[in-house]
Amino acid sequence: MKKYMIFCLAAALSVSCAKDADTVEPGIEDANAVRFSGMPEDTRVSYEDTGSAFRISWDAGDRIGFFARTADRELRSNVCYIADESAATTGFSPSSYSERIRWADETSKHNFYAYSPFNEQAGTDPTAVVLSIPNVQNQSANNDASHLPALDFMYAGAENMVKSDDPISMNFKHAFSVLDLHIPMKENVRIFLTDIEFTCTSNTKALVSFENGKIDITTGKLDLSGATGSNSVRLDCNFATSDLEDQHLFLIVTPGHAGETFEINATINGTKYPLARRTVPEAGLPAGKVLAVDAVLPEFEEEDLYLPENLSADGAANSYIVNQANTYYKFRANVKGNGIARDLAYTTLNKKQAGTLSYTEEELKIDGKAAILLWYECAQLDKNKSGVWKNALPIMLKTLALKSDGYIYFETPAEFVSGNAVIAVIDQKLKPEEIEVDPATRQLTNANILWSWNLIFSEGYDLNDAAQHYSKGGYTFMTRDLGAVVDAGYTLDPYTKAASQGNIYQWGSKDPFPHIPDYGSADVSYITGLQYTPTWTTVPALEFADKMGTNGHDVGGQIFNSNALLHLCKIGDLCGDKNYSNDVAVGYAVRNPHLWLNGGTGEEYAWVKKATEGGAALWGTPDGEMEIKTIYDPCPAGWKVPSMKAWNALTDDLTVAIIAEDRYFNFSDIYFPVWGGRDYFGRASGYDIQGNSGYRCSARYHSADSDDSAGYVRTTTFRIIADQGHYDQNPESGSETTLSHSAEGHRIRCVKEAE
Repeated sequence: MKKYMIFCLAAALSVSCAKDADTVEPGIEDANAVRFSGMPEDTRVSYEDTGSAFRISWDAGDRIGFFARTADRELRSNVCYIADESAATTGFSPSSYSERIRWADETSKHNFYAYSPFNEQAGTDPTAVVLSIPNVQNQSANNDASHLPALDFMYAGAENMVKSDDPISMNFKHAFSVLDLHIPMKENVRIFLTDIEFTCTSNTKALVSFENGKIDITTGKLDLSGATGSNSVRLDCNFATSDLEDQHLFLIVTPGHAGETFEINATINGTKYPLARRTVPEAGLPAGKVLAVDAVLPEFEEEDLYLPENLSADGAANSYIVNQANTYYKFRANVKGNGIARDLAYTTLNKKQAGTLSYTEEELKIDGKAAILLWYECAQLDKNKSGVWKNALPIMLKTLALKSDGYIYFETPAEFVSGNAVIAVIDQKLKPEEIEVDPATRQLTNANILWSWNLIFSEGYDLNDAAQHYSKGGYTFMTRDLGAVVDAGYTLDPYTKAASQGNIYQWGSKDPFPHIPDYGSADVSYITGLQYTPTWTTVPALEFADKMGTNGHDVGGQIFNSNALLHLCKIGDLCGDKNYSNDVAVGYAVRNPHLWLNGGTGEEYAWVKKATEGGAALWGTPDGEMEIKTIYDPCPAGWKVPSMKAWNALTDDLTVAIIAEDRYFNFSDIYFPVWGGRDYFGRASGYDIQGNSGYRCSARYHSADSDDSAGYVRTTTFRIIADQGHYDQNPESGSETTLSHSAEGHRIRCVKEAE
C-alpha cells in the first residue's frame, strides 16, 4: 500500500520488463528487458500556495499495471509488476516472469503506459482502463491519510521510445481530486465523529463517486458516460475527535464540477450537523490537487459531546483508579489532595505537646501551567523468558493535557496497560523535553512541580465492588495494597506476583515509589540489578543514561537507578539546616515526588522532624485517636491510611498463616504479600521467601499513627511475621506493632473514611 504523507518525500520506480518473444530463464539477466524509472507528481493544495503537498512512497508488494505497444503490435496489456522494497526509490519485478516486458527490436518506437494501483479487471485497452471511486471511504484517525493510496489512481506514459540501456523515465499523475476538510476545535469540545458526507446539492446527477468508469491513461481523460454512481461521498470515521488539535479529514472525489454547490455534513452520535457549504470555482476541482475546505463546528447538545469520565467525581484525592481501555478521563488538578481546608489542633501521643496542622482554601489552590507524565511502570504480566522488560504507556501521551478548567485530561489506549503512573503539574508551560534538571540533585531547575497524583491502572478493578472490601470491628479495608494491579495469588509467576505488591510510601508523604521488579528472590536487587520494577519517565533530563539490570534483565532510560543513593533528596544538606521546619520538609516532598526523602548526612532516618509543626499529623492521626484525612493522604477519595486502632480491629481474633508457595500471609482470607519494605536510602529491604532457618519474613504496612517519644517523628508500623523455620515446617505466624522511621518505606492498605 502506498503511503501518503504531508511533507516532501520523493518516490521513484525502476522496473525490469520483457516482451514475450525470446525465452529467458528466471535468474538469468535479460539484456532485452525494458527498464523504467518514474516520479509520482505532487498532489498540491489547490487555491492556497502553502507549499504543503501529498506525496507518495512505495511499499514492498505494491502492484502496478503496465501496457507496452509499438506502431504495429501489442507487446503486453495490463501486466502486473510488484515493488521489491519499501523505499522512495525501488525496483519492480513482474509478478509472473513470463509476463515481463521486452523490447520488440532495436529501432521500433515503443509506447509504454502504466497505472497504479493494479486492477485485474482494468481491461486490455490503455485508452479505456476501468476505475472507480467508492461511495463509502474510511478514515481511522485524525489527520491520517493512510486510506488514500488504495482509493487513488495514478497514470503515466512514455511514448516514441527506442531501445536503450537507460531506464525509461515516466511521470505519474493523479486522476482524482482530494478534499481536505479542516475543522478547528474548541477546548473541552470533543465529539464522537461517526461520518462526514460530501454532497453535490445543485446537481443530483453529478457523479462524485462512481463504479465502472474508464480513463484513457494515454491522455488522462476520464469517461464516466457508462458509469453508475452517486452525487456524494461518505467518509466513515468512528473515532473521537481531540480538542487539542484541529481535525483533518480526507476524501477522494471526482475532479471538475465547476460552479456546482456542495454541502458537508457530519453525523455525531446519530445527529446530522452541517459543517460547510461551498461553490466550486469555475476552474473546477483540479485533478491531482488537494482542495482545502475550512469548516466551522456548530454548537452541540451536551449528549452529543464525547465527555470524559471524571475520576474525581466522588471527591479530589491524591490517587485514582483507572480501569477501562479506550476511555477518555479527567481529574481535578487545581486543588491539593482532597481539597478540604484543615485547622487541626492536637496533642502529641507521647510527650503531650501541643501541635497544629492547618491550611486554608486559598493555600490549597494550584495554578498549574502544564501537565507531565513524570514516571510510569507497567505490570510485567507478559514478560517473556528472554528477560526483556515490557515498556508500554498506560495512557495515550498525546492526549495528556492540563486545561483551563483546572482538570487534567487523558485517554487510555485500546489495549489496556496495567501499572502505575505519576502525573505532575508544573508552574511553567514546558514540554517534557524542555525541562532541565540539576544532574547532582536531580531537581528541576527551570520549573517547579506544584503537585502530583498517582494513577493506578487495573482493568475492571472497582473499589465499589463489595468483593474488594473486608469489614471488621467497624472498619472496612481494601483487599489489595494501594497500587497493586492484580489480586494476591493471581499467578505463581514471580513477575506477575510483583504486581500484587502495592507501591511503597514514606510515612507522611502522598507520593508513591514502585514495587520490586520480581518476586523470585530474597535479594531482588542483587539478582536483577534493579531496586525498583522498571520505571520510565517522559522527561529526558531525568533519565539515567546507563543500562541497569543483570542476568538478561538489562533496561535503560530509567528514572530510578539501581544505585538508590543516586535519587535521594537529602533535605538537611540541601537547605543547609539539619533542624529544618516541617514546611521546608513538605516543600521538598511536593517539588520532588521522584526523589527519596531523608534528613541529610548523619540524620538519614527521618525526613519529618517537627512533631508539633504539623509533622505528627501529616496522615491525620497525631494522637492515636484522631482519624482525619489530610491533603497528604495517598489513598483514593473516601479512603485513608488506617490508624493502629483500625489495624488492631482487623486482626483481633484472626488467625494468620503463611502460604509458602504463594509467598503471602493469609489473615482469614485477606492476603498480604511478603515484603519488608525499603530503608531510609530507598533500598529494597531483604526478606526471606525461601523459609531458610534463622530468618524472619514479614509483611510491613504503615499506619497513620506517629510517635514523638524520641524527640522527632517516628512512625507506628503494622507487621505480620513468620519466625524461624522452613515454611513447610509451619513456622509460627502472627502480627505485631513496631516503631519505624519516617524515611523508611512501607506499603499501605487503605481503610474507608468514617462517614
